[in-house]
Amino acid sequence: MEEAFHFGPFSVVPVRRCLSRNGRVVPPGSRALDILLFLISHPGELKTNAEIVRQVWPDTFVDEANLRVHVSALRKALGDTQREPRFIANIPGRGYTFIAPVEHHGPRAASSLPPHKLQRERPESQIFGRDYSLATITDQLGKGRLVTVAGPGGMAKSTVARAVVSRVAGEGEVLSIDLSELELSGSRIRGA
Repeated sequence: MEEAFHFGPFSVVPVRRCLSRNGRVVPPGSRALDILLFLISHPGELKTNAEIVRQVWPDTFVDEANLRVHVSALRKALGDTQREPRFIANIPGRGYTFIAPVEHHGPRAASSLPPHKLQRERPESQIFGRDYSLATITDQLGKGRLVTVAGPGGMAKSTVARAVVSRVAGEGEVLSIDLSELELSGSRIRGA
């Protein structure tokens, strides 16, 4: 049984990174979904802006205005745009709290993982505006054994890399390594 969270008319399945309302998929955006997963795994608890940023954008500098934009997108996806919030309450200058009752089903262990570790490969059909990047990286894989995807945080490097791995998986052995997860001599490698 997959882990799932249910609140109001919504369901979230973390391992599939899927938010649905009455059985219909709602696309809140990747970072907004990460924020939702973090908040619903701690219902009723105030999560400071700094805690949310650390969880959703690890090892990346993100301005709090960026957090507000993604929370706004999340609230819009949830239909939580009224003066009286039904799901996410804001404590100005401090953070956010998930205020709706949450039902949890399935194994608890997966919810202790940070949301960014729960991401699954996204079908290429769900990636927009990255055709050139997908083609370039796929072409580079045909020319050499090692391809590095680098750039500023939030530019969809991981999403594109996972899509390329999915695209070429049947053509031979492909190994994808996320260097942001490595530690070197006790200090974390800075990654996106």
